[in-house]
Parts: sequence; structure tokens; C-alpha cells
Amino acid sequence: MSNDLCITTLVEDTALSDGLLAEHGLSFWIEYGDKRILLDTGQSDILVKNAKALGIDLAEANAIVISHGHYDIQAVCLLFLILLQRRLFIYTPQQSNPSSV
Repeated sequence: MSNDLCITTLVEDTALSDGLLAEHGLSFWIEYGDKRILLDTGQSDILVKNAKALGIDLAEANAIVISHGHYDIQAVCLLFLILLQRRLFIYTPQQSNPSSV
């Protein structure tokens, strides 16, 4: 198992590469060893579109981390879970222990 860390920006205010979309909000895809973590989700389906353009399979997520409660960070989270159709851990700042949904 490799312990390399890779962080890819999926959503943010600017898009510097062709084929990527931008919006107010933030989302990162974090890869560390065999773990895949989605940090925040942005506010629209741009998360899914940019992930696809970058060759990232969001279905590989082991967990979702929501950094705070603003719409531009978490709006897509529920939709993402419905589309994923499996349980995974969601970490939020209001709880010290993860919950599985």
C-alpha cells in the first residue's frame, strides 16, 4: 500500500483547465493509501461533472467530510448519497464520532 497523498480540487471559484466548470463553493477529492475521501460537495452537479472530466470515480469514496454548514459546501451531499446507493461514513463539525448513513 502506498502512503502517497493526492488532493484534487473538484469544485471551486475558478476553473483553470479546459473541460472543468467553476462555481462558488468547494470540494476536494483526497486519496491516501487505499482511502478515498470527498471533502465537501459544492452546491450543484458540477462536482459530478468535474470528477468525470478528471477521471475520478466518486463511487470509490470511503467517507464524506463536511467542513461546515454552508450551502456551497454541502448542498449536493444528500443527492450524492442517494446516487451512490451504499452506506459510508459522513463526518461533520457538529459531531466527534462519524455516523454511517
